[in-house]
Amino acid sequence: MDEQTAADVDGAWKYALEHYMPACLQLFFPKVAARVDWDQPLIFCDKELEQINPEANTGKLRVDKLIRVAWHNGEEMTIFIHLEIQAQRDVDFAKRMCRYHVRLFDRQNGPVLSLAVLADDDPH
Repeated sequence: MDEQTAADVDGAWKYALEHYMPACLQLFFPKVAARVDWDQPLIFCDKELEQINPEANTGKLRVDKLIRVAWHNGEEMTIFIHLEIQAQRDVDFAKRMCRYHVRLFDRQNGPVLSLAVLADDDPH
């Protein structure tokens, strides 16, 4: 995939996540979506994600979202969901997700749920 196509795909994913987050979670992670209290506002925390991402200003394309949500079913708990769309194979992907998770946990001092949508052609 060339750079322009990758940028177009990333832009489309970012738009979808920002405007249709409930539907995206219900489609890709229905068990997570079932626990979210949709009566409470979703708070996008992209600035916090940029602060822990060492590649944020390198020009590399990433589709990451950090969203603060409230659980329901009697749980008085706010969690941060780190959602990443991975459209190209990356041998360092698991390491990067782990690094982000630890950094977010330390920074937010609370629970973080890291999710990934693997949208590449690799079956593994």
